[in-house]
Amino acid sequence: TGQVIDENAAAARNEKFRLVVEKESDVYYTTSRCLDDGVIDPRDTRDVVGMCLSVVYNREVKGGNLYGISRM
Repeated sequence: TGQVIDENAAAARNEKFRLVVEKESDVYYTTSRCLDDGVIDPRDTRDVVGMCLSVVYNREVKGGNLYGISRM
């Protein structure tokens, strides 16, 4: 459209955006804001998966509902 782009301002904006994305992608950043289901120590993965399978296995299976899960 004939507009002149300030390359320095664009580079600064891109760097600022990159830093924000890098910060907010950290596992502890997302977990501390309850944006995920938590952090499992990799050494405990087998135990946690075993507990989850035990819970699922011991839970009574009931008929389905008419509606699926709705997340907001």
